[in-house]
Amino acid sequence: MERYIGKPLARNPLALASLYKDGLGRHWKNQTEAAKSLSRFGVKREHVNRAMRIASMPADVLLLFTETGLIDRTARELIRLERSVGRATLELRAQSISKKGRSWCELVELLEGKSPTPRKPAPQVALPFVRASLYEEGVASKEWSTMTEAAKRQGWGTRHLQNATALAKLPPVITGLFDPDQFSSRNAETLLALIRSVGLSKITRHAKLLSEQPGRRSTTKILEYLAGGSDDADCKLSVRRTSKDLTFSFTFDATHTRRKLIDVEQLRALAASALANSVEITD
Repeated sequence: MERYIGKPLARNPLALASLYKDGLGRHWKNQTEAAKSLSRFGVKREHVNRAMRIASMPADVLLLFTETGLIDRTARELIRLERSVGRATLELRAQSISKKGRSWCELVELLEGKSPTPRKPAPQVALPFVRASLYEEGVASKEWSTMTEAAKRQGWGTRHLQNATALAKLPPVITGLFDPDQFSSRNAETLLALIRSVGLSKITRHAKLLSEQPGRRSTTKILEYLAGGSDDADCKLSVRRTSKDLTFSFTFDATHTRRKLIDVEQLRALAASALANSVEITD
């Protein structure tokens, strides 16, 4: 039974319908018994009934949602449409609709005989290094005089702008490691948190070592190298930024000999080394 569970069963009508059919006559005799048996997964009688109604829909209708997925909310909309226009009309409309590039909302609107609501273009988000450059250009041209004014006018968010300008003040040996087009606001927060935790001097030393080594690396790999130094060491250090927390993870190769296993004192020494020379940076 567990193999059917991806997203919650109550929101996955096709999986729920398949599970119901699979258990019918073995685990339950009807929809009420099935709902009771599956209640620990948040399933109610109405979910089972809706799932079975959706499973009996014409294949052409269901095929429209193979890319977007078919959730409980979609199921309710399809059942509403079936009541209003009839199954034959629903099937006929489905046969003339191209699902490519369509959201589930647009597909439902097309099945209803409406023109899809035009999508609003996604706002262009300036990445940190670009944001810092635009801010400096605006100051130079007297377009704004403060971060607060620039953030408000550009819709950047003051904190994101502060992070961007802090990045711009870092030594080029650090910032030059990153591709500005691939460096996100989250990456910026992680890098600045690393500097506050590990220290600018140590991060700079690691950046110089890395700049002397050829090869392409992802932003994540660069950040991990800056945090822990050589990526050829027996001990691998990874870093992860979540909310206000910066988590350092030490990974050791324990597959060859027992002598490579780490003890508490060694781990304490590694942690102390990673956090040595801690300094605060100011924006």
